[in-house]
Amino acid sequence: MPEYPRQTTTVKLLNMVIILAGIAGTFLMTMFVRMFAAATGYQLAVPRVLGTLFTFTTTPSGKVSHQPVALIWGNILHYAIGIFFSLIYALCLTKHWLPAGIGGGIGFGALIGIVAVLCWLLMLKLHPLTPRIRTGIFLSSVYLGHILFGLVLALVYSVYPGYFQLY
Repeated sequence: MPEYPRQTTTVKLLNMVIILAGIAGTFLMTMFVRMFAAATGYQLAVPRVLGTLFTFTTTPSGKVSHQPVALIWGNILHYAIGIFFSLIYALCLTKHWLPAGIGGGIGFGALIGIVAVLCWLLMLKLHPLTPRIRTGIFLSSVYLGHILFGLVLALVYSVYPGYFQLY
């Protein structure tokens, strides 16, 4: 049986940075949206809304689900998507499609914020059991949260500049 070359330390670190940045960005974005929700008094918890849609557990009164399965799936999906977009960010940096630093991170966050808003609009329109949420406020918090997400990615990636050709 042929031996396959092992991952180098650099590749392992690169993978860990991608995962760490995705988790950190998603966590801080989620906390931002929770603070936005507290300030407005509306249900804006992205993992809970995502989990409610994914598990089809909207309450009979049209509210988001409080079932643990919805929250678990919502968080799994939300963090997986965050790690995926962290990988896209790394690709954009290594291909020099995006400037390194805070400006590039904010620009990336603004761009994926638009993508997120469009995806949410589509999901909320097409899902047969859409919970009743304040869509405008929800989407505004999602968009602004993604700008913060991009900023966090830029800050985490700036700690490891040589791995992403950021010079």
